[in-house]
Amino acid sequence: MTKSETEELAERCEKATGPLRELELDIHETLFGRGYTANWFQTDGSRVPRYTASLEAAMTLVPEGCQEWHCGRNIKTGKGQAYLLNPATMRAPIYVHAETPALALCAAALRATLKEESNATDR
Repeated sequence: MTKSETEELAERCEKATGPLRELELDIHETLFGRGYTANWFQTDGSRVPRYTASLEAAMTLVPEGCQEWHCGRNIKTGKGQAYLLNPATMRAPIYVHAETPALALCAAALRATLKEESNATDR
């Protein structure tokens, strides 16, 4: 996974107007590797999770070290928002706004993954 791929996926999540199956496949393949058929099934029969449609699936993308996180709807705009922080690797939290909470959490998790990877390479 490259920084530009992951950054581009986070931006696509922030700009999406609703769940997108193609985006879910791109997220999964970027983070976990290739090997899916056109029907989004892996060779072992498992399916790509519905990251952009399901908060439960989006939560699986949150890096393990993020001890503080929240996602929900902005009371004024009704749009999704997410907040993530890993105190061990981040100086400032990641805030993201998107059309839905699941999309916001996907984008925040992708950005947190980038931040953690860049911190690991800086050491």
